[in-house]
Amino acid sequence: MKGRRNKEEYQTTIAVSLQEGKAFEDMAIDRLKEENFRITMPRVQVIRALAHTNQALSAYGIHESIVRNGGRIDVVSVYRILTTLTEVGLIHHIGIVDGYIASRLPSKNSKRTQHLICSESGTVEEVEIPKEALDAIEEQLIAKGFEPNQIKIEILGQSTTKSVSKALIEENTQNETVRSMAGAR
Repeated sequence: MKGRRNKEEYQTTIAVSLQEGKAFEDMAIDRLKEENFRITMPRVQVIRALAHTNQALSAYGIHESIVRNGGRIDVVSVYRILTTLTEVGLIHHIGIVDGYIASRLPSKNSKRTQHLICSESGTVEEVEIPKEALDAIEEQLIAKGFEPNQIKIEILGQSTTKSVSKALIEENTQNETVRSMAGAR
């Protein structure tokens, strides 16, 4: 089924720092309040699942993360919440990998972004499109009679810091294996 990953893929997500994750959680909750959305436990659970990783997670991956951490939510609710969070500009859908990431840039203009996706580690980095490039793109689109609603650039490649990313994946996998073995005794 599209969007589903196997258990091993869930176990290799790379965590961000606790401070960075908490900062995103707080900002997301504040933004939802500004936009007059209720702060519900399912929304908080989805925000937390995305706040603490820099890999794009599918709806099923988010669901698995929440359940693994003791939460309860159905996949349909995850999809609905993802739609809301995307509309508010708190998260991005990464089409190349069919997953979602937290929007960590301070700008509220999430309709003009680019994402660097490492094909080896699966990490995603959000970077701002330079103003000059954005102006050139918009000029070209307007000249063609096309009014853009959103400009999103996704670049798939390999990170030059891939050894660090690969080491983190291997360390997370080893830690998960050790925990699994300890639980089996």
